[in-house]
Amino acid sequence: MLFAAALLAGQGNWDNLWSTGIVAKAGWFSWLGPVMLATVLGSFTLLGFETAANFAEETQDPRRVVPKSMIRALLAAGILGMIFLIAAAVATGDVAATTADPAPVAFILEDVLGPSIEKVFLFFICVSMFCCGLITMATNARVVWAMARDRRLPGHQFLSRVPKATGGPSWATVLAAVAPTVPLIAVRSNTDALIDMFTAGTLMPTITYTGVVLLYASVASRLRPEPGYFHLGRWQPLVITGALVWLAYELIVLLGPDLFRAAQGYALIVVLLGVIVFGLMWLLESRGPCGARRTPSGTGLARRWTSRRPNKSAATHTRRRDKGRVVL
Repeated sequence: MLFAAALLAGQGNWDNLWSTGIVAKAGWFSWLGPVMLATVLGSFTLLGFETAANFAEETQDPRRVVPKSMIRALLAAGILGMIFLIAAAVATGDVAATTADPAPVAFILEDVLGPSIEKVFLFFICVSMFCCGLITMATNARVVWAMARDRRLPGHQFLSRVPKATGGPSWATVLAAVAPTVPLIAVRSNTDALIDMFTAGTLMPTITYTGVVLLYASVASRLRPEPGYFHLGRWQPLVITGALVWLAYELIVLLGPDLFRAAQGYALIVVLLGVIVFGLMWLLESRGPCGARRTPSGTGLARRWTSRRPNKSAATHTRRRDKGRVVL
């Protein structure tokens, strides 16, 4: 719609796709220059695809469904996001005025579609942002619950509870909803601090992804794919190599410029806090009776889910005789 309106109104300019805008061409391709900073913008959007894995315990046939969901989420986010960026760039009339405006997307929508249609688009954008925040809160609640179940968080006895009234991790959800609002309220009037926090929120997943890929690469040769389940097959070395190259490039861009020093400080504080909490919980648990680490019974989301929805594999169980006993 944005494409069509801009072209019909005669405002579309395809040269914007190759223009440097208000930035000088000198040093455009320099180290940590505009091109490198622009290419890493994908880090701010290609996030959250792994949330499907956090819902695996509540998903039927997760070993098939979750990998496909992650791939589809990445493809959808990449393709649709690129189409929108191209449409916004082509529809931009006054590059300087758009750059100077504090809300450039809203400026482009109003300039091309008019104030009435702009409000409709902004409404859908607000709805999508709300849904994104809701999914983020839900997946964070599952992560908190899983760590509490494994006794890796303070107050795990409380956070690992799954009340019968809700059938979900209610207290973990409350923590995931309330905890992030504290720093946001503290810096609500400081735009620069908010941007630094968002950048830190991009740097943290990058560090996490890097650790996950490195751990998988270290054991990939010892893993044997099971028939019928998703696996990368011959593409595995290429995917691992590509992921590591991209993550290294992303870390260079996010850690190199002085512009991101405050965001790096926020990320460092979070990492150190996590190490301290995890270390203390590990130490306290290892000093428990006989060093045992028990999993609370009757609190599993998967247990509650499967108790409500029958497992298809249960019907395939066979009986056999083993020393006079019937074994299912």
